[in-house]
Amino acid sequence: MNTTVETDRLTYRPLREDELGVVVHLYDLAGWGPVTEQWVRSWLVHGPLGPALVMGIVDDRGEVLGMTTYGAVRVQTFDEEVLACRGRAAVLVPELRRSGRRVSAVDEHDPLYQLSLAARAHLRDRGWTLLYGIPHPTMQKRSDISVAPPLGRRDRCAIPGVRFEIAGVEPGPMPLDVTIGERPGEEYDRLWIRARVGLGIECAVLRDARGLAATRGNVFIECRLPGSDELVGYWVVDVTSSGKGRLMDYLAADEDALLPVALTASNWLRRHQIPTDEGPVTCRYVSCLAHERYSDALRGAGATDIDWPFAFSVSCIDENGPDRPEHDPRRWYVTTGD
Repeated sequence: MNTTVETDRLTYRPLREDELGVVVHLYDLAGWGPVTEQWVRSWLVHGPLGPALVMGIVDDRGEVLGMTTYGAVRVQTFDEEVLACRGRAAVLVPELRRSGRRVSAVDEHDPLYQLSLAARAHLRDRGWTLLYGIPHPTMQKRSDISVAPPLGRRDRCAIPGVRFEIAGVEPGPMPLDVTIGERPGEEYDRLWIRARVGLGIECAVLRDARGLAATRGNVFIECRLPGSDELVGYWVVDVTSSGKGRLMDYLAADEDALLPVALTASNWLRRHQIPTDEGPVTCRYVSCLAHERYSDALRGAGATDIDWPFAFSVSCIDENGPDRPEHDPRRWYVTTGD
């Protein structure tokens, strides 16, 4: 392709299913690969809540030069369960990035801004009213320098990142018993009911058995009272073949259970390999965001701060819709995998 792109000749539209193979290439460009087309289709087309909205930037030859995705997520907003959507995976070919276009400003002509603008009508057509995201730090920087008009009402809050060293650290105490879960069942429903009260959760991605069916991560570390079948908390951990781990989800029945769950799960990881599709893996470290609701427990169990600023944003898709309490990101319980 040419080294320059005429941005006024670009089209912003949903990608057809027969165009999704290009997502593999865009993932490689972003450094998120390798992924397969089969994985892309299982994630974007055959998800438990139906196909995602995949918005693409297409030139006049039909070549896809950028994308972003929006997927349905069940969320709890106070006493109501609703379908929201999460935005993720925004990527451009090098020629469309600000460096490639030799511009510094994120203004109304910016391709990703135009892509987000074009997506709004399609989001409303699907009946989604709430959009949330955990933007990559590079996307946060874009937002900080943007001079483009805001797209609807949007707010965000900063959340620090932390990391547990696992490999090479002498295991500590495990105050709770551990089992490795395979499929969330009714006990997760009971835990979710307890946690909403015990942790004062107002808004969050749904964490009952139905909501967790779409959880990303390959290991559920279930923590139970000693000698009991009672589930009092869990970690969901995703580990790469090289041993890099992320704490995707973390829940406990109440504030008193947060620290025992963190101690138990982190020290279990220091004693055991992680079962993966590629075989057992030794976890080197686990990183995650440290939401204020459980950050003290993470640090109390040995987590240390890292230079990776997370953020959580919430946006009302309907510009004319009412301003509601769930649009305040500070009223949400958030974990890395949300």
